[in-house]
Amino acid sequence: MNSKGSLVEVCHAALKNVILDPSVKISRVSVRKMPPEACRQAGKDNCFLIEVFTNDASMLRGATQSYKGSYKERVEGILDYVVRRSDPDAHAHLEIIGPETATVERLVPFADLLDSGKIRADSPVIRTGVTYGIDYALIRGRHLIGPCPAISCVLRTIPKTEKIYTVLDFFSGTGIVAKVMCAHQELNLVTLVDNDKDKVEKMKAHMKGLPVELKVADAFEFSIEKDYDLIVADPYFEDTLDFLQQKLQEIIAHSRIFVLVSGGAEDISWNRKILRQLRAAGLTVRKHIKCGEVIFVARTGRTSPAIGV
Repeated sequence: MNSKGSLVEVCHAALKNVILDPSVKISRVSVRKMPPEACRQAGKDNCFLIEVFTNDASMLRGATQSYKGSYKERVEGILDYVVRRSDPDAHAHLEIIGPETATVERLVPFADLLDSGKIRADSPVIRTGVTYGIDYALIRGRHLIGPCPAISCVLRTIPKTEKIYTVLDFFSGTGIVAKVMCAHQELNLVTLVDNDKDKVEKMKAHMKGLPVELKVADAFEFSIEKDYDLIVADPYFEDTLDFLQQKLQEIIAHSRIFVLVSGGAEDISWNRKILRQLRAAGLTVRKHIKCGEVIFVARTGRTSPAIGV
């Protein structure tokens, strides 16, 4: 086997799967064999260093705090598997070289994603955005975060049985919660909370004429100062338990309905843990599975709609 040539090809293929933002480029990939004393894995005599040169090192590494690990770790694991197939004592180490960026979150126009072939026009994310007047996606590394089709599916059913006048949306992202609820119910107020100024400015552009107030704030620190008919939260998976521990009692005290995006439907034990947390707090909970995600609709027992602003 041509080890170096194979590793370059495998590395390119794995990173192509990781990269969602069309602006992220790989200029070159190099492979060199390291002396045993330079290998980070003790006792490995056949150690390969794979260096990837890019214009966006942060995006290729991925979010290190992500519950599934960084993208670098996953690609490195693939490369390590390749070299160990030929030599069980071999090891592959991956280095990402290039400028750092502030975050792996991006707001990317649908047009750019479609032109690059990264997403199809019939994608649920695209269809959701087009339906509600949002023409861009929120991505986090290789993951499409929003506009979230699962939230759209669940929220548009609530006004069919409930009078909703006021909504509070934590981790607002693209603002899909406000767009869905305003499309299906005449609202008095939607408060959107996100700690990213760029996201908030982008939301302002497609929410003109809607009864919204946008807050640049950390959801964990935001104080709920009025009652809402509906509170929605879509935190990152790894932040969900901390968010519930810090904010659930306050949410219960100030809302009739709480909608929480829990996580992927495949994470069965995790979703059960979240469900137990909600029920232990005295909530009546219904589970929905839409577009591969679990969403809990929880009722606090309050009955009077929050009509006032």
